[in-house]
Amino acid sequence: AHLVRALDDDDPAVRRAACFALRPLGADAAAAAPRLVALMHDPSADAAFGALRALGPAAVPALAAAMDPEPPAKPDRHAPNVLRQMGRPAFDVLDAMLKDDDAKLRRRAALVLGSLSPQTQGSVGALAEALADESKEVASMAAWALGEMGRAAAAAVPALKEAGKDPALRDAVWDALRRIEG
Repeated sequence: AHLVRALDDDDPAVRRAACFALRPLGADAAAAAPRLVALMHDPSADAAFGALRALGPAAVPALAAAMDPEPPAKPDRHAPNVLRQMGRPAFDVLDAMLKDDDAKLRRRAALVLGSLSPQTQGSVGALAEALADESKEVASMAAWALGEMGRAAAAAVPALKEAGKDPALRDAVWDALRRIEG
C-alpha cells in the first residue's frame, strides 16, 4: 500500500524508486497497475514500463483500458508496446476477457487483440467464438480484429460467414473477409 501511494509522490525520484520496488513483487502488485499505466508519461516512465512488465498478465486489464479509454481521453500510445513485450501470456488474458460478463470488457479485448496484430494470431479461435456474442458491438469488434490479422485468420472464415448472416454484422464481416481472403 505504501508503494502504491509512493507512485503519486510529487518527487519523481520517489515515484521511480517505487516503480523499482514493485518489480520483484510481480502479480502481487496488481493493484498498482492503473497507476503504473498513468506513469508511462512521467519522467519515471522507464521504471513504470519495467514494473508493468514485471506485473505481467496482472497488468493486462489496466493496459487494455488505457488503449480504450472513456472519451474524451485518447488511447495511450505506450500500452500496446508493453502488451507486445509481454507476448502470449498477455494475449491469453485478453482471450479470457472475451468471455467476461461485461460486454464493454469483451469489446475492449477484441479491440486490443486486433490492434496488436499480427502478434495475436494465436487468438483467432477466441475471436471466432466472439463473433457469436450476444452484443453486436462485441461481435462486430471481433470481426474487425480478425480482419486486422489478414490471412492469418483464415481459420475463422467459416465463423465469419455464419456471423455475416446477421444483418447487424454484415458490413463488419464482409470487410473482415475481404481483408482475410484478399
